[in-house]
Amino acid sequence: MPSPPTAIPSRRVAFISCSKMAAGRTKSAFGNKPGRASIPIMLAAGNTIMDLKALPNGTFVFGGFQPDWGSIDPAAGERQRHLSVDAYSFRAKDKSHFRLGTNGESLGFTPLYQSPRQFQVPTRQLRLGASNDPAAQADAFGLKLSDWNDTPSPQLNGQALKFLQQYEYSYSVDIATEARVLCWVPNWTLYCADAQGQLRWQQPCKQPPCASKSTQKQVVAAGCGDGCIRYYRFRDGQPLLTIFLHPDDQRWVLWTPSGYYDAAPGAEEFLGWHVNQGPDRAAEYYPLSHFRDTYHRPDVIDLMLETLDEAEALKQANQATQRQRSTLPITSQLPPSVRIHSPRDGAETDREQILLEYQVHSPNGETITGIRIAVDGRPVSVERSIKPVGERLSAQVPIPAGASTVSVIAENRHGAGVAATVQVLRRKPEPVASTVDIRPVLYVLAIGVSAYQHADINQLAFAAKDAEDFTTCLRRQHNLLYRSVEIKLLTEADAHKDNILDGLDWLVQQTDSRDVAMLYFSGHGIQDNQGNFYYLPVNADPGALRRSALSQGDVQATIRSVAGKIAVFMDACHSGSLMHPLTARSLPPDIAAVVNELCAAENGAVVFSSATSREYALEDARWQNGAFTKALVEGLSGKALANEQGKITVKSLDVYVSERVKELTSGKQHPATVYPPNVPDFPVAVRG
Repeated sequence: MPSPPTAIPSRRVAFISCSKMAAGRTKSAFGNKPGRASIPIMLAAGNTIMDLKALPNGTFVFGGFQPDWGSIDPAAGERQRHLSVDAYSFRAKDKSHFRLGTNGESLGFTPLYQSPRQFQVPTRQLRLGASNDPAAQADAFGLKLSDWNDTPSPQLNGQALKFLQQYEYSYSVDIATEARVLCWVPNWTLYCADAQGQLRWQQPCKQPPCASKSTQKQVVAAGCGDGCIRYYRFRDGQPLLTIFLHPDDQRWVLWTPSGYYDAAPGAEEFLGWHVNQGPDRAAEYYPLSHFRDTYHRPDVIDLMLETLDEAEALKQANQATQRQRSTLPITSQLPPSVRIHSPRDGAETDREQILLEYQVHSPNGETITGIRIAVDGRPVSVERSIKPVGERLSAQVPIPAGASTVSVIAENRHGAGVAATVQVLRRKPEPVASTVDIRPVLYVLAIGVSAYQHADINQLAFAAKDAEDFTTCLRRQHNLLYRSVEIKLLTEADAHKDNILDGLDWLVQQTDSRDVAMLYFSGHGIQDNQGNFYYLPVNADPGALRRSALSQGDVQATIRSVAGKIAVFMDACHSGSLMHPLTARSLPPDIAAVVNELCAAENGAVVFSSATSREYALEDARWQNGAFTKALVEGLSGKALANEQGKITVKSLDVYVSERVKELTSGKQHPATVYPPNVPDFPVAVRG
């Protein structure tokens, strides 16, 4: 049979064993036809079904081109579940929306049915607005491409290009601005040809590119069908960098072919390592966060578009920070995993405790160094003794009335594994009259430093006042949401390291499982050459950070140990010289890494950050505050949206602070709030 003259979607049929039921993959559905049996039509994927499998229970699972996946139940005649990607689409018919700066550092694009956006790779800033960068060109330097848009037969200067494979369609083209070389993006493959139409190189694409643009012989960028933007080296098509920008316009992640990455607060969840366990076991998935110490390398990302070579970028970054390259393969760095046997997810009980039964698996036989059990993200049991791998373990776990999330996290020398979780509902008993006040106590440790003692540390205008205003606002919650509000305020001369460490101990010792803790920092933050974050007390010495500054590890240990719910407020971007009318707390440390660490499941803190990565935190004499604290105080004082009971939750406070700071700073500052996966929304204030 001759090949069809044009490409068509291939069909794939799956049959259910011992059944007359079959389903097929196609781009369109079929209905009843005269003389034939009735064929049921069921909505499945949002676009072409790329794969289809029959399951033993009589249902089908499918994967779609959108991309999406789901399952359908033929017996019920309906789709059981459907999950589509939450990503930008670059599939606009007008490919000129996709733009690339001459040095490759700036991107412009217009997602399907949305407004134009811009992204700056060096600063990691995503902004609304049209780009002035050049668009792709199909007619330049005496070269003209025709019949290329969604066709299998594009032409160069009237001659057919013959290197496309059967059924391949051209989606996007560009002619380089310096040499007579064109970059070619048909379906599933990236091609580069010379001025005579001869193929120079080709690169398989993991997803079909929808738009592309090349720079001056340096890089090619392609907006792909999975919502990612991929960079390739112009001279040979070598993959360089992949960028995923989330449609919330706040979260992003960039990574190299070997997995070195940089991520915005809350964006590490978008990427991870898929590790096969052999043919007889399901594969394991490990989020990026579990290899943060090795692979979180924003310095490597910064050098990728300069060196155009991952190995060279890593070498230069290591030399600059005096870091040693890790030679340990990813399979030798795996944390343990946990499987919960009982209770089942969604279990209900009338008891105040549940019997938790679980099993720990440690890859490569690594020793288990710790097991943490948490309810709604807060620790209820911590075992530090060595546990036998593979044996079923158990614990009695107290749970509150209502719905709660029970988590088990195991650790080995490589760190904490993915939390195994189950949802449990404890039915609430009939209310009885009681004179006992069951409201929580709020414990607040607030630290603010403006007047630093060391001559090399720039002074701040309002950091100490920010801490004072934050605590003043929370004192008003006494006898409202909270039975009592207990505050330890450390500012200026009182905010030296010893006092801060004592304050952290106080927070751990005082807060029980029913209470709420808040930890507030305002002042300078700094990172050492190894990427370790330090908050600078009033007596900090930049030349002796480990001795004089508060380490991220100190904060992390406190958060892990606090029994009650905890929220952390970070306004610790180190400052520079004063500028009118806004004072820039100059080039900040990589606060995204700090936030992502503190909100990890094993730590369990909701973290509010004053600004995103590589962004200035601003203060203004008109406010007598930093923008972040001004918005916080306003939100906690009643301007944040409250629920029906008049309570302001962490999520409603997040919404208010985010919008208010952008308004105050005319879009120059973007706060970020990140929630641990096992911590539900909870109230932090009530309108008076």
